[in-house]
Amino acid sequence: MHILHITRDYPPLHKGGISTAVEGMTRALCARGLTVTVLSFDGWRPRTRRDGPAELALETLGSVEIARLSCPTQLKAAHGFVEARCPTHIHVHHDMLWDFAASTASATGARTLLTIHVLQRQMNLLRELDESTMSLRAQERAFEEADVILSPSPTTTRDTALLYPALKERLQTTPLGSDVSPSSHKRVEASRDVLNLLFVGRFDTIKGTHILFDTIEALAEQTPRLKWRIAGGIPDNPKAERRWKKQWENRAIQGVDVSFVGWLTPANLQDTYRDSDILVAPSLYETFGLSVLEAMGNGLAICASETGGLKDLLEHEQSALLSQPGQSDELASNINKLSNNPIFRYGSPLANSSASSIFSALKRNMLPETVSPSSVSVGPAK
Repeated sequence: MHILHITRDYPPLHKGGISTAVEGMTRALCARGLTVTVLSFDGWRPRTRRDGPAELALETLGSVEIARLSCPTQLKAAHGFVEARCPTHIHVHHDMLWDFAASTASATGARTLLTIHVLQRQMNLLRELDESTMSLRAQERAFEEADVILSPSPTTTRDTALLYPALKERLQTTPLGSDVSPSSHKRVEASRDVLNLLFVGRFDTIKGTHILFDTIEALAEQTPRLKWRIAGGIPDNPKAERRWKKQWENRAIQGVDVSFVGWLTPANLQDTYRDSDILVAPSLYETFGLSVLEAMGNGLAICASETGGLKDLLEHEQSALLSQPGQSDELASNINKLSNNPIFRYGSPLANSSASSIFSALKRNMLPETVSPSSVSVGPAK
């Protein structure tokens, strides 16, 4: 069995949760003795970049063969690379790459798998967009043609089935995983006057970046001993990233310690988790919540929105304090509770949840032949 992953920005490039998730999948499959190849469209901008080399960049990391392309002049070579390897399964992680995947599947006879990393129609509903976007059209075509559609959480599976009832027979729940082992010891109150709060993710309304800013502002006078670190941004779009930072600067809030630390390497992110006290996840929707899972493995207390896949990872007042999506006042109140109560923060299940152990082995498998919705157990800590 030979699985080809078609994705964007495969590590050591790290540009968000998809990069991390796909790397974990490939290593988990290699550990099971399967042949794994990756075709990575790095910084892909087909409409704006037409020049470049014709040949692919090839490398091998561990037992994974990787081919990288960054411009349309390399598409012919990419087709040749895939067809020469005759994969049995083509696993697609970005809807805008479906055209390429479908044509190579036709040429090789491979089965096609699609993972829902972003549920585009749900995003458009939250953004109150009525028109059909390019991303939505690409995903709906992929939904129509894929042999198997993989959803990372039970809630996302249910939401997808409600939006697209015809997909029910091809839709399966296969949760993501993390290399981070659950903390082997309880955290203890650090001997410092300042608490470190962390946000990890893309700058976007769906990720709740504006809600994060509202929350920081609301807490500025109530709880001044907070130090905020914002890890992430907008990959390959520095102009849009600067606009978000400008929104924060325009608030001109005095006496608030906020650092934009950018996209971190896995090692640096791991150090940042370990040096933080509370993870804040204000998303309006998440298909899974990989940063929350990683934070749980590092023993952080968590304040998050009760939405999407986060509802499957977390349970209010057991493994997190949850607030309704978009409610910055409620989120700020939960952060205040944790900030002002070190016993609750460090000595309760919030910081020592066993929920991450459910996913401690990365992923059991990504293949539909061996994973069925009934075989995947996802739930909060008890």
